[in-house]
Amino acid sequence: MEKLAQKYFALRESEFICSLSRIGFYLMLIVQVVVGSSMLRYNATVSYLFFHIFLRYIGLAVILFVLLFRKTSKKELYIYFCAVIGLQILSLVTSFRAQPVYLLATALLVKEEDGKWIAKAIFQSLLFSFLVVIGLYSSGIIAARYTERWDGMWRNSLGFWHPNTAGAIFVAVLMGYLTTLKEKSNLWIILLFGAAFAITHYFSDSMTAFLLTVLLITYTLFLKIFMKFKNFLFKATLWMFNFIVPFFMIASYALSFFYNENNPIMRRISSLTTGRLGFGHVFVREYPITLLGQSLTFRSGNEVGSNVTAETFRVLDNGYLNVLLTQGLIYTVIILFIFMLIVNRMFKEGHKFMPIIGIAIAGFGVMEQSFMILPFNIILLFGAQVLNRYINSDHDFFGIKAIINEENR
Repeated sequence: MEKLAQKYFALRESEFICSLSRIGFYLMLIVQVVVGSSMLRYNATVSYLFFHIFLRYIGLAVILFVLLFRKTSKKELYIYFCAVIGLQILSLVTSFRAQPVYLLATALLVKEEDGKWIAKAIFQSLLFSFLVVIGLYSSGIIAARYTERWDGMWRNSLGFWHPNTAGAIFVAVLMGYLTTLKEKSNLWIILLFGAAFAITHYFSDSMTAFLLTVLLITYTLFLKIFMKFKNFLFKATLWMFNFIVPFFMIASYALSFFYNENNPIMRRISSLTTGRLGFGHVFVREYPITLLGQSLTFRSGNEVGSNVTAETFRVLDNGYLNVLLTQGLIYTVIILFIFMLIVNRMFKEGHKFMPIIGIAIAGFGVMEQSFMILPFNIILLFGAQVLNRYINSDHDFFGIKAIINEENR
């Protein structure tokens, strides 16, 4: 029995398990994009296997693998066990989906890696996945989805689930590249991203992706030109990030709650968000804020070709409202706090581009519902690594050490 225990602990610290975790991290991200974000999910069987089997059960299996075969302290077991139980309870009583469990599992695979390796792996995985979907579409293996906007313009998804998804994944690739940087960028690579996005935008015409790409590229170019002011710019960006996340949360709910289509200013704001303020008003008036969330009724056309009208479209695209109403106030406060904590901690450790990436993700949340899940919110993938350092150091993370020490007496 003693020899068996020795072999078990040796296996946990072996290079084989470490390599297996790294490969798993790549695969989890690639599958999320190539299957979960492409037209492959339009197939009923693939959709069921991915959303009802893979996301939920593979995520739980990976978490179990990490807790059993990776070096895990009692403190970590305490926290992650509570997190999994909490997420499972939410999935039973609300319209809570399995993506957060999958996100937690993916982050746990690299909880012992350094931030530089994680950043590089994120960028490589997203770039590879983006090119695979484009390749599948170009070769005719998967189709494109066409949607017609209110202005009559038809948009091409390039093989992704929606034209906005194509733009969002491209922005995620750009953000993945920025996570690998410390204080400066390669001008030619940034210009290459700009040229590539121009081609993508021509087909998908995603306004959200356009604004975020312009923001990120302009920021890096400005930094390149005015390197002498880099410290001021980095600190100012961090301050702005810490301000706009709670501001966007409060503003999203307040503007949706008090929306009046007879008010010209309100109509203008709703027009700038392509009708999202009006849709948000419907949900906010219909569903109250709860502590643990609730199930919401959505309606959207899932055809390969569809036009977006009030009669066929009932989707809460504002990510802040979506998380708040479906997952509840408790989960919303926790996940936003973790999001802000990661950015601030990574910034202090030298990842100076984290705040501008955080601002891009926060802005994405105003226009899209998936800003707190993969594959777009790549910052949350650093969460387990940041938390791992906290709970295995002398810092008392929210008094958790005191709780554990009290239980051990």
